[in-house]
Amino acid sequence: YSFNESLAWFVAGGLMLGVWVISLYLPKDMKLQKSPKLSSKEFFSDVSGVLGRESKVNRILVIWVLAYGLSLQSLIQFWQPLVTYTSSIFSHSTVLGFAFFAILMAQAASGKLVQSLHGKGVLDRIVLLAIALSIALMILSSNYSFLSVPYLIACFFSLSLINSLGVAAIVESSPSNLRSTYLSMLSTLGKLLMLIAMPAVAFVM
Repeated sequence: YSFNESLAWFVAGGLMLGVWVISLYLPKDMKLQKSPKLSSKEFFSDVSGVLGRESKVNRILVIWVLAYGLSLQSLIQFWQPLVTYTSSIFSHSTVLGFAFFAILMAQAASGKLVQSLHGKGVLDRIVLLAIALSIALMILSSNYSFLSVPYLIACFFSLSLINSLGVAAIVESSPSNLRSTYLSMLSTLGKLLMLIAMPAVAFVM
């Protein structure tokens, strides 16, 4: 197999063209009344209102979820250089492919665990074990490069687990009529935080 950059661009363009053609035959959007434009001042004013003193959601919990979300997104963007293992059998791109598949499975497993075991004591022990395993593999991978892939898998698993637990705690503690508001606010704040912090993370990496 040899990588052909020109062919890759043509394939990507063809897929985009195919998506556009399919979109022409999709049902049209319903014409609803246009909502008023929201300025940044109004947005942050609404956020401070939602997280005000009368709010049942702990603001420290929101900051914790945003911090772990930023750590997870940073790891998603820059995990490839952390794979220092080189195999004598497989190419490095193949190793990265296997690692990417395992990372996706680890994230899916973390979400399933939170869904199945939320509120049970065994989940707390799994979180502590995942964190301890991630730290141990991080230390060992500096001397044993073949442990860099298991370290990344454990790191993705523990970060996804903690982030999912934080989001679940926010949903539980928020009123039912404001849950979608909290989730939308978290998503927006997370994107703003990434926009500010990602250049610094890229510079460090």
